[in-house]
Amino acid sequence: MSNMHDSTSKRLTVTFRGVDIVVHGLGEDFGSTFISNSREEFHAVNGDVRYGDIDAKHAKRFRQHMVMNTEAETIDFAASTKATKAKFQTSEMATTSIDKGVKSTLETLGIAHTSDTVVGNEFIRGVSGGERKRVSIAEVMETGAPLQCWENTTRGLDASNALDFVKALRRAANEQQKSIVATLYQAGNSIYSHFDKVLLLAEGRQIYYGSTRDARKYFEDMGFLSPPGANTADFLTSVVVETERLVRSGFEDSVPRSAPEFETRYRNSAMYREMMEDIDLVSKESLSEEIRTLNSVCRLEKTRTIEALSRYSSPYHVSFLRQVGACTKRQFRIIWGDRWSNCLQIASSFCFALVTGSLFYNLSDTSDSIFMKPGALFYPILLFAMNKLSETTVSFTGRPIIARHKRLAFHQPAAHAMACVITDIPLVVALFTLFHIIFYFMVGLQHEAGKFFTNWLIYVLATLCFTSLFRMIGACCRHFGFASQISGWVIMAMMVYGGYLIPIASIHPWFRWIWYINPAAYAFNAVLASEMGTMTLTCVEPQYVPFGSTYNESAFRSCTVAGSAPALQLIDGESFLQVQYRATVSEI
Repeated sequence: MSNMHDSTSKRLTVTFRGVDIVVHGLGEDFGSTFISNSREEFHAVNGDVRYGDIDAKHAKRFRQHMVMNTEAETIDFAASTKATKAKFQTSEMATTSIDKGVKSTLETLGIAHTSDTVVGNEFIRGVSGGERKRVSIAEVMETGAPLQCWENTTRGLDASNALDFVKALRRAANEQQKSIVATLYQAGNSIYSHFDKVLLLAEGRQIYYGSTRDARKYFEDMGFLSPPGANTADFLTSVVVETERLVRSGFEDSVPRSAPEFETRYRNSAMYREMMEDIDLVSKESLSEEIRTLNSVCRLEKTRTIEALSRYSSPYHVSFLRQVGACTKRQFRIIWGDRWSNCLQIASSFCFALVTGSLFYNLSDTSDSIFMKPGALFYPILLFAMNKLSETTVSFTGRPIIARHKRLAFHQPAAHAMACVITDIPLVVALFTLFHIIFYFMVGLQHEAGKFFTNWLIYVLATLCFTSLFRMIGACCRHFGFASQISGWVIMAMMVYGGYLIPIASIHPWFRWIWYINPAAYAFNAVLASEMGTMTLTCVEPQYVPFGSTYNESAFRSCTVAGSAPALQLIDGESFLQVQYRATVSEI
């Protein structure tokens, strides 16, 4: 008994292409352990796995999907990232095949009737929990992996849907030569009969591996009694439970009682020798041929139009550009699904324009407004930069989904980032255009098309820049609290050292570097130069000194505004910008 727990005593046999294997055992954790070992993800038996402050058991409740996508859109995205050019001659054929595959998958899992319903979550009303689980199953089915490990997938499904799912696995094994391993609890005979082989585990030991048709007879010959009408799967798991198993009369002293005894009996059985003979029949030459065939298929799927762009070692089926295209399509669907929130943002932009425009209403072209105009020009930069602070939060809400899609080899995280940048453009343009039209003309800025659109473009680019900045901060941080603190410090530093509150000439040399890396500073200088660089303003009291009823001779009066010429009542806008803000027209 000294070597009872050594590594060789728990060695398992292997599987073959096109074979379905059902795994049974005792307890709720045997399936997780077995599947983890099969995927080479098992590292140790001590410690625990946590997602933030949520343990792994509770984390299973959170299905990771884009909540504003419908079921059909979720599965369509998964299928489109696996549809390579090698499989289809034209894009129309690919689209048709994807649509048919999505429809077939949804029908197989019994969720075709809710295909146009958003997935939802605990806050957004969508499909039910059982249907959401089936969406997760359908998404994984679309990967088309040659070796598939399914852990207790039928739990939560009704008998009909569970049977349809197992039938789909059976078709994949027969038609596509997939190797499938599934751990199931309380599998009925209708489900059990669709598998080729069954693996029975007890205390981590292999006590039976062989044909599903011979499993019942194997244990009955050993001396166990199968109750009439009992499921085969229930009978197999009961033989190692002393309080549940039934022993035929006369075999009470000969049947195994512990897991090591069951393992020893199996290793000395004809079934074990038959399984080992099946393994020995597979020659190294045939395995090498299968490997060459698989490599050639993978190479064909990953061959790009430009050979230099082909990445044969990459796990992704489609090119990076197609990944970006699929992610962009998904992001637009998310925006449309969340259209009421986006409409609310547009409405709030309209209200902000009216309220803030009234604060700077109809500024004159005199020295009275020479300090208010820079404030009016800086305010949109501040407003929309603060508005985009929420991108830090958004980057955390979608992170588990992107990580899951990376593990499933749907797309690279960079493809999702590029898609977000692309889909930001129309939304930011819509938000800012409405704001700019109202704010620009309420403030009374120059009524010239060139200056209007120049300012509009600068503001849009600055907003997009801050959007990407805060999204990058979220992506670089592991914890939301830390990311929010960094975002707060960054927005404060960039607004304070943006050139308006503290002109660059007055910034302490230790902090002047912030101005040079600050997008708000460059945007502010550009809109200042566009609006005021070509203006000539009139100097009026109280900037025109001395002032009073007795001072009428202009030859003895002067303007106190920076950049004004002595004895002149006119202020050159470009000179004022150069002296006050060190801004020039060339910065546009």
